[in-house]
Amino acid sequence: MRRKLKLLYLALIAVFIFSFAECSTSASTETAAAATTAFAEKTAEAETTEPSTAIPETTHSSVAGNVDYNITDTGPAGGFIFFVNPNYATDGWKYLEAAPGDFPGNKNDYNIQWYNGSNVDTGAIATAIGTGMPNTQKIINIQGEGSYAAKICFDLTQGGYSDWFLPSKDELNLMYENLYLKSFGSFKPDGYWSSSEGVAGLAWVQYFDNGLQDSFSKVFGLLRVRAMRAF
Repeated sequence: MRRKLKLLYLALIAVFIFSFAECSTSASTETAAAATTAFAEKTAEAETTEPSTAIPETTHSSVAGNVDYNITDTGPAGGFIFFVNPNYATDGWKYLEAAPGDFPGNKNDYNIQWYNGSNVDTGAIATAIGTGMPNTQKIINIQGEGSYAAKICFDLTQGGYSDWFLPSKDELNLMYENLYLKSFGSFKPDGYWSSSEGVAGLAWVQYFDNGLQDSFSKVFGLLRVRAMRAF
C-alpha cells in the first residue's frame, strides 16, 4: 500500500512538472510573438512617418555672387529663372534666365524674321539645353549684320547684361513648361522662334498656345522672339 502511494505521489509530481514546463513554453512563445508583432508595427509606423529626402533644386552656392535662385525667381538681369543646371560645376553655368519680355518687331507687332534675306544653311542644328549660344553665334557668323531673331538677341543689353542669345529648341520648351504654364514671363499664346535650324529652309518653333513644337519656314515666317542668358 505504501509503495502504491509513493508511485502515485511520483506520478503527480511528474504531471505537475510537465504542466508547468508546457505553460512556461507557451508563455514564452506568446511573449516572443507579441514582441515580434510590436516591432513590426513600430517599423511600419516609422516607414510611414519618415520624412522625404528629396534633393531640392538648389543645394549649392550660386556661381554668380553666391546667390541661390529657384525656378520662376527674378534673375540678376530682371528676367525669370527657368532652369537650374545640376551639372553646373563642369558646365560652367548654373542658371538659365529668360528676358522679361518679347522683342517688338519693326512695326511694333512682335513679328520677327529668322533669316536675314537669303535662305542659307547656318549649321545651327543643335537642339539640346546649353546649345542656344553656340547656335546663335553660328547664325550670326553666316548671316552677318541685320535685324533678325538671332542678331537682335545677341545685341540686347538688358538689366546691365549683354550676354543674351536666341534659345535652342529644348531651352525654349523649358520656358514653356517652367514659366508660361506657371503664368510667369508674360509670354503670349503664339509661336516663338528657336535658334535650332531644321532642314529645307525650316527652323524649330515652340507654340505656347498648345505646347507643341514644329518646324516652320525661316524664310516666310514671322514670329515672336524671347532672348535668354546663362550664368
